[in-house]
Amino acid sequence: MADTSTEPAFLNLLNGSGNPHLAWKWDAILMSGGGNDLIDAAQADPQGELQARLLLRADKWPTNGGVERFVSLPDWQTFSDLLDRVLFNLLEERDRNVNLGVPLPLHSYDHVTVRNAPAGPGLAP
Repeated sequence: MADTSTEPAFLNLLNGSGNPHLAWKWDAILMSGGGNDLIDAAQADPQGELQARLLLRADKWPTNGGVERFVSLPDWQTFSDLLDRVLFNLLEERDRNVNLGVPLPLHSYDHVTVRNAPAGPGLAP
């Protein structure tokens, strides 16, 4: 999702990027709700700087609590703020031309993929 705000080919189709004749009129724009962005952010080096990752190192996990104990809450807020900015930018870009007010449904995942691993009988991430 984050790439939509800077991808020239997409922006040309969405609003013409300054040339209204390049834009296509759409009935709706289906967007991913940031799931792949979340997976990318969660794969940051756990030994790296705290601001560059979402998950805490094992030595920083609290001994009690739910799954939120594995997440760096300040970095989760940074990630959430980034997705908000990208979405608002996308809405502004949509409204510059022929797609003004076109519905923009978002889809997302019902659960987070923990890691890129096969799943199936006898296999699980």
